[in-house]
Amino acid sequence: MIVSNKSKKKIVEAFLNLSGKIDVEDISINSIINITGISRGTFYNHFKNKKDILSFIEINLCHEIDMAFEGVNSHHPKTFHDFIRGILPVLYENREYNKVLLTYYQSNFYDFVLKRYNEYVLPYFDHYDEKIIGVPKYFMVKFFSMTIMTVIFLWLTEPIPLPPKDFEPAFIKIINTSIKDVCDINFS
Repeated sequence: MIVSNKSKKKIVEAFLNLSGKIDVEDISINSIINITGISRGTFYNHFKNKKDILSFIEINLCHEIDMAFEGVNSHHPKTFHDFIRGILPVLYENREYNKVLLTYYQSNFYDFVLKRYNEYVLPYFDHYDEKIIGVPKYFMVKFFSMTIMTVIFLWLTEPIPLPPKDFEPAFIKIINTSIKDVCDINFS
């Protein structure tokens, strides 16, 4: 995420640094001001409060992710592998922002992501046959999307996540592997 204004960038970076050490709820405006060395007036010229900082991060991050989705979509990927190859680097580059949003909005984050990016997943289900598994298409789309998000969030919240190029093959294996393949559990 690119922040062009220097003092605004300092505020966002201080907020991110603090969120790695303490709960977002416990971050005070004073602590941000003390870390950045900016005046209270400068802070309030850019943000009204902590939620305003979170909103700024969310809007800017979503813009970058939207651009990545558009770039992938404009090439009409034939496989999900192409789709992932276009998205993983953007998510990785912005992993600190993603961690803050995931931690702060955890209860609503899946729903938010599903609503915002569902249109990019739906084309992969154009030929879905409900008779094969016995559940409606909307259920499988949500299941697939939530599985993808869970794998990505687990990857990004690792202390030192693998770079996208290294994670991509593991990601594809994880998504293509059943529970039976991993731990020999058979639910039938």
